[in-house]
Amino acid sequence: MPFAPQFLLLAATLPGLAQAPDEASRLFRAMEKRLTEADTLTLRFALAVEADGKTLFTLKGTVAIARGDRVRESCDRTGLGPDTRSELIADGKRLRTTVANAREGKVTTIACPKGLGATFVKVLTYTDHVSGWVFLDLTREQQLKPDAMFRIKDLKLISKEKVSGREAQMLSYSVILINGMTLPVALWIDVQTGLPLKRLTVFTNGGGSSRTTETFAEIRSNEKIDPRQFEVK
Repeated sequence: MPFAPQFLLLAATLPGLAQAPDEASRLFRAMEKRLTEADTLTLRFALAVEADGKTLFTLKGTVAIARGDRVRESCDRTGLGPDTRSELIADGKRLRTTVANAREGKVTTIACPKGLGATFVKVLTYTDHVSGWVFLDLTREQQLKPDAMFRIKDLKLISKEKVSGREAQMLSYSVILINGMTLPVALWIDVQTGLPLKRLTVFTNGGGSSRTTETFAEIRSNEKIDPRQFEVK
């Protein structure tokens, strides 16, 4: 896909390409409802941030979420310094974050922020991993307010495409982050499952811009998760 939010330009200039806002809203809200109401969620994600035709860094990882603010995320970052492995484990009472690379290792344990699980789901629903978490510090005790974190506007139905061999419906919208910043987004929803397959977010700052492309795989809901995954030792 071309660099910059050209999906929004197409939506504005080609009659009939972006249409049926009610259908776009129905698809988005149905996806949100399924993710929000799930007792458990597991998934894999892969993300790349690019600028000026170059990859700045990549993230790959897994996420497991269960009721009671139980969360486990393991993530590997390549780029922006030495390769780094990070892990977050929350059992609903305590949250431990671990960051390790060739230069250093750091472990932080705090009281688990209330609303942590719902916040993970909100990020998955509305925006990419980077812009969703960049303004949140999970190394200090706090009460999160996931319902106040994101808003969307200009939701449009674009076209159907194949993503990783799956038929997907592409939507475009703007997401308003917790700090008031607005980012254009393209989202591909699996036509069969109603779950996200891919998201493209564009960030513009002055004369420069970057794009974040995130893909999702093996999203499963309401399946049993071994409770030992959420043990904070």
